[in-house]
Amino acid sequence: MIDTPNLAERESELQLVLDILSDMIFKYLEKQASPELRAATLAIMEEEQQEQLDWEMTCELLGTTEFRIRAVA
Repeated sequence: MIDTPNLAERESELQLVLDILSDMIFKYLEKQASPELRAATLAIMEEEQQEQLDWEMTCELLGTTEFRIRAVA
């Protein structure tokens, strides 16, 4: 029987994959991209990183990662 990794392990693996991909993109941009494209891409990456940090802080403060939007009548 194959053990399925728990959610924390899967999130950790996914984060590692995304970190590696980000490094590859960054190295490619350093070698190949124009300064304008490099600056625009880095700005987008920084914005995404800030959104991720905001999400992590919210989860930590609330003590959960399970959020549901509920309609208020």
